[in-house]
Amino acid sequence: MSPPSAPGKQRGRGIARARESKGLERKFSRALADHQSGRVADAEKRYREILRRQADHVGALYYLALLLEQTGRGEAAVEYMARAVEFRPGDAVLQNNFGNLLKSAGRPGDAARAYREAIRLDPGYANACFNLGVALQEAGDPAGAREAFEELTRRAPGDGDGWTALGTALVEQGEPGEALACFERAVALKPDDPRVAYNHGGCLRNLDRIDEAAAEYRRALALAPDFAEASYNLALVERLRRDDMAAERAFRDTLRVNPRHAKAMVGLAALERDAGRPEAAVPLLLDALDLDSENARAASLLLACFVDQGELDHAAGTLSQRVDANPENAALRMALGEVFMELDRWDSAAAQYLAIIERKPDHAGAHNGLSRAYDRLRRADEAIAACREAIAFNPRFADAYSNLGLALRQKGRTREAIEAYEDAIRVDPGFSAAWNNLGIAYSEIGDIDRALECYDRAVKLEPDLAAAYLNISRNRKFTTEDMPEIEKLESMAARGGLTDEGHASFHCALGKMYEDCGDYDRAFEHYVEFNRSMRRRHPFDRSRFVRWAAQFHEVFDADFFDSVRGYGNPSERPVFIVGMPRSGTTLVEQILASHPDVYGADELTRVAVLAESLPERLGTDLRYPRCVNLLDAESAGTLAADYLELLDSLAGDEARVTDKMPTNFFHLGLIGAMFPNARIIHCQRDAMDVCLSNFVQIFAEAHYYSYDLIDTAAYYREYEKLMAHWRELLPLPTVEIAYESLIENQESETRRLVEFLGLPWDDRCLEFHRTKRSVRTASNWQVRQPIYRTSARRWKRFEGHLDELKRALGYDGGA
Repeated sequence: MSPPSAPGKQRGRGIARARESKGLERKFSRALADHQSGRVADAEKRYREILRRQADHVGALYYLALLLEQTGRGEAAVEYMARAVEFRPGDAVLQNNFGNLLKSAGRPGDAARAYREAIRLDPGYANACFNLGVALQEAGDPAGAREAFEELTRRAPGDGDGWTALGTALVEQGEPGEALACFERAVALKPDDPRVAYNHGGCLRNLDRIDEAAAEYRRALALAPDFAEASYNLALVERLRRDDMAAERAFRDTLRVNPRHAKAMVGLAALERDAGRPEAAVPLLLDALDLDSENARAASLLLACFVDQGELDHAAGTLSQRVDANPENAALRMALGEVFMELDRWDSAAAQYLAIIERKPDHAGAHNGLSRAYDRLRRADEAIAACREAIAFNPRFADAYSNLGLALRQKGRTREAIEAYEDAIRVDPGFSAAWNNLGIAYSEIGDIDRALECYDRAVKLEPDLAAAYLNISRNRKFTTEDMPEIEKLESMAARGGLTDEGHASFHCALGKMYEDCGDYDRAFEHYVEFNRSMRRRHPFDRSRFVRWAAQFHEVFDADFFDSVRGYGNPSERPVFIVGMPRSGTTLVEQILASHPDVYGADELTRVAVLAESLPERLGTDLRYPRCVNLLDAESAGTLAADYLELLDSLAGDEARVTDKMPTNFFHLGLIGAMFPNARIIHCQRDAMDVCLSNFVQIFAEAHYYSYDLIDTAAYYREYEKLMAHWRELLPLPTVEIAYESLIENQESETRRLVEFLGLPWDDRCLEFHRTKRSVRTASNWQVRQPIYRTSARRWKRFEGHLDELKRALGYDGGA
């Protein structure tokens, strides 16, 4: 038998390839069978064997890509699908599926390109149009998504899903009216589709057609009784319709279907709180925070419930345990930080916000919270920096701009603060608290008319904003002609649902208004009511305070002052104006700050902050003031340098800088060690007047004693004893000025003050009310006026209510 011819050999190789191809197809069929049966390991092995023998086997490439995507290997899946597309570039279905893989891999832009190629290959490919629209939505291109869905409805006008998608895109672009026509078209095409009814209901809700929205959500639920999102949104609509019973049923239906629906838990908790059952709301909110670690509304509502219950200490313990068990949960930490803020544990609050930022540096809410904690700690520079971080991560964070304003005001940068509040309002024109804060800033610089305009705007936006009414009362005089306005405020204060702080602000404002009108009995009733609210929230431990105050007598004795002689910094620049709050410290500073050689720094907390830092600085467990006996020359010098650095950052080249923090009277011993040449101005005022004035004033800071007349008297007696102690032992130049003498003999007393500071006389000190400077305390309105005498012996207006105060003070000030 002769050898086969060449052509015969060629035919033999063709037969072999055909046999091999049939073998690969049988292997491919077995691979598909394994894949469909869930034997993915066997299927993957067969696909790879096929590809080792035939690298361009599109079927194996395609299904291997799908298998890899199904088993969580998205990037590898994209790689194999890309090879399939490379070998068969004209296949529109393959391009569409390539887009699906790219979208699943988090590459919506690349996916959109694949979908566009599929559409180019098959212009009638409706599914690719739909997928393109979805990818463009995910890529942040709403206009492109809308265009894709519009193209889909043109190519497939009978596609109900296409009309639903277009309607959703139009809602996202703020065109609910046009969207409604799309949803109505979708309903006509798919009347039995619950999701179409659901989306139609959402559009009606956006158009404030609340009753119709509720009807569509109910229709969706009739078609699909376990449609959790439909029952949840029905609950929200029922809340808008003020049918809380129906809302509760819908929230509970949502949780029946989906017990892990965090938003439904929060909605139900809000209903429980509104019904006066905060104890029932708390567990719901805690569960919601466990499920949704970014749920800021749950955190805020949880804090409100704990405040309602008056159980903030218990709240701190409960949340601390939750945070320890789940340290990554940012919302739980935010809630705990807010509880610590309410408890005035600002360092603890800051620690929670910092822990969030350590894990999530771009958490704008945590930076914003940190700014508030730093503001209360009087770390203004750090508060400003934290606000700017929050704004950098979220340029439309209105609350961060408002808190920036607070921090800037603390630094005396009131003009910049005004800009920050205006930024908050630019972002959110309805931000009533920012309008209120803007009013405060204008009040601080003496622009009372503009301040009142801001307060009025705040209450128009939020009629229950008690803080704005309080500021209005502080910045104008009321007469009996204002009784309709006063009576309106009476009815607002009598309504339920107010926080303790809101209740107190309304009643304090009413007290001031009635006092202006000469109805002192009604005024005192309101002052008592506001103090009752404040005391409920901030109780004062009188005996503990007395024990704490006694320590200053014990540690700052003659031996102490002998031991620190020569310590500190010899600067004569610092001037400390001390006394009881409301004793005339603001008036004295305003008079002196009218002198060109004096800078009025307002109330600085730096001395108190330095005092609190002493145990750490001195390496001791003894708390202040017990630890001052460990003070050495180096430490005293460091403290003084820290304080002078603050003054340098605030003032220009003025020879004297006043710090009018009244309660620095506790720290005069430490001040003596820091600044042996500092001058002390002690402001005094009639005991009855000063105690009453404390009682009728809501302070920005924590003067908790002032919420009870007997506690106020106890505080006054400790102040009086401590000042007697300093008169005997304090080696600092001191002048005492009586408020009553100052208002009766303005020029002579002012000359005495200027001479005490070692400065030449300047007539501007007599025109102090014309001085343009920021005044951040409650007296900022009064010091814009010339000297007036109506505040002297003010207590006589309320004498019939003050017998207890007289006895507690042992008052002998005459009739």
